[in-house]
Amino acid sequence: MSVDETNLLGLPRNSVAELLAALLPEDDSELAGQPQELDDLCARLVWSQLIEPGDALAGQLIAEIGSAEALRILRGTIGFVGEPARTVASFEERFWHELVRLDSSLAAEGQKVKTLTLIRESGIGWLQRDNNAKLLRDLNSWRQLGGWVIAPSSRFWPENLADLGHAAPIAIWGRGNPASLERLSLSVSIVGSRNTTNYGSWITRELATQLSDQGFCIVSGGAYGIDSFAHEAVVALAESKGQLSNCTTIAVMAGGADRLYPIGNTKLLTQVMNHGCVISELPPGNAPTKWRFLQRNRLIAALGQSVVVIEMAYRSGALNTVHHALEIGRRVVAVPGSILSPTSQGCNQVIQEGKAEAATSFDQLLQLAKGEPDEAAPSFQLSASQKRVLDAVSNQVKSVSAIAKLSGTSEIEAQGALAELELLGYVCRQTGKWRRSESARITGA
Repeated sequence: MSVDETNLLGLPRNSVAELLAALLPEDDSELAGQPQELDDLCARLVWSQLIEPGDALAGQLIAEIGSAEALRILRGTIGFVGEPARTVASFEERFWHELVRLDSSLAAEGQKVKTLTLIRESGIGWLQRDNNAKLLRDLNSWRQLGGWVIAPSSRFWPENLADLGHAAPIAIWGRGNPASLERLSLSVSIVGSRNTTNYGSWITRELATQLSDQGFCIVSGGAYGIDSFAHEAVVALAESKGQLSNCTTIAVMAGGADRLYPIGNTKLLTQVMNHGCVISELPPGNAPTKWRFLQRNRLIAALGQSVVVIEMAYRSGALNTVHHALEIGRRVVAVPGSILSPTSQGCNQVIQEGKAEAATSFDQLLQLAKGEPDEAAPSFQLSASQKRVLDAVSNQVKSVSAIAKLSGTSEIEAQGALAELELLGYVCRQTGKWRRSESARITGA
């Protein structure tokens, strides 16, 4: 599709290009001079105001069709510059024609009615929020706050988010230092209850301090309780080190990052921006809701290489983070507590259910949080071929032939090793293929 030099998705190209250039981190500034990248960024910012966090349908349409073209199809403005837009029935039919052309899984045989219904029901809600004037106001207010925006084309985009698949964020609105997002190759997410005890407070502060001192970025949600203690520990360590500090912490908001939430943590979150960043997938002006808190937790789970939960009630938002972490194969470590303490019931529960590894000492907690193997855990002496085959199996299902090729074994040898590993609990079958078992994921086998 040609690029309209005067129009950017219904907005004046020159003025919007200048505004977006001001919102890009300095090292991304060259993207402002590339029309296709600028179209993609602008379209993603539009999409971020149209959809709710975690919208996998929108994510798949954007991934397969492209953010700008998917937006044009939704709005009915598809066509070439200088030509009238084609009118193809309704927006769901327009999407269907493009999905068929791309041979998308959404357009598989027998899927038409289901796909059209899904797109129609979602698209009505998307279009109700479509407001270019509001987007311009959001961009201007974000500029005044000193905020920045990034898309997957940015050098600062966290690779960890790819594990969320189509439910990954469309764009990120951030405040603070975007370079802190480059520190996520060594990162730990720390979560837990808002109502804590001295036990939980001490463990959180000590763990966050030691991890940060060893170069790990600490990710949390900026809430009261465990979240606050984790952020505060990093801030305190960073300020004690002064200019020599490379301590980093990232707070993920459930609403727009213009409103630091909770309001009682405004000072702390401002300090977080000085030693990391505050990010959201929502544009400014969006209030946190129950749904958005639950979806925010998937980002906290994905941004950390492992997730540590400290003091969690039986019904807790942190339990949602644990589930998100397990879905994408993150290691989950829980701190056990007294059976008489309500704030430890959730941690004890996920340990009992085999969803998290139990840290029975602080040294072990630090070791597990860093992603190191649990030296205290019992191990089986696997044969060389079993080890090679197990190394070739991942959290995604694979065929025997694919595993054999990766492990350098014959299919017969791989099949035999898989059968033995299944008996040992390391792998499991799924629709004729193989993947790592949940217990193997948890123990890091």
